[in-house]
Amino acid sequence: MIKKVKIEAYQVGLVFENRKLVNVIEQGLHWIFGNKNVMIYDMNANFIAPFELNVLLENEILASMLDVVAVADNEIVLQFVNGNFKGTLAAGRYAFWKGIVKNEFTRVDLSKIEITENVSVNLLEHNQLKYYVRKFIVSSNDKALLFVNGTFVKELKAGTHYFWNNTITIEVKTVDARQQQVEISGQELLTKDKAGLRINFFVRYQVIDIMKALVDNKDFEKTIVCGNAIGFKSFCWRIDFR
Repeated sequence: MIKKVKIEAYQVGLVFENRKLVNVIEQGLHWIFGNKNVMIYDMNANFIAPFELNVLLENEILASMLDVVAVADNEIVLQFVNGNFKGTLAAGRYAFWKGIVKNEFTRVDLSKIEITENVSVNLLEHNQLKYYVRKFIVSSNDKALLFVNGTFVKELKAGTHYFWNNTITIEVKTVDARQQQVEISGQELLTKDKAGLRINFFVRYQVIDIMKALVDNKDFEKTIVCGNAIGFKSFCWRIDFR
């Protein structure tokens, strides 16, 4: 049996016989002899392997025409086409035609939390990447501490902070660094002559050392108390955590 196959510009034909790749044909007219099957691929599109990719890549001609990207279980790969972000590749093996478009790839290790790869902030906000990213915002009035798996790591400055999303536990504890006021109402006190008084008062405080406030103290706001009440010297104190 003889058949004629025409391969257009920017196309590639794979010739199979009994499911085995026997030839790769490019642009032009080709006569195919025998019981062979030809699959035609557009080189502007991704290469979708009809059979096991490793077997197909044993053909040196085809292997030289493809970029092959292997993605491990703990990785994703960001694909850029002609400099523009195209999408993310999850675990698996992928093949792309060379020469027609410029493919570039950025490999991301998702087993860590720090984003050390060269990935722009705008890209981290992309819909295709949001699933892989954790985002924390520290306002200009706050101080914040980063805890990883329950262990203090570092203090975070005001701004937006991004981390890779995985099974590692991340917690960002924040505290308002501005001066605060707590009102304490309805307190029963006794004067020196045993006279009963019911008074309201308030405490002003400001957190200066966030480590002492959040790490060295549990529920630091509950530890703020007014003292020396019987002497009536002052019911308004400023307590600095230093």
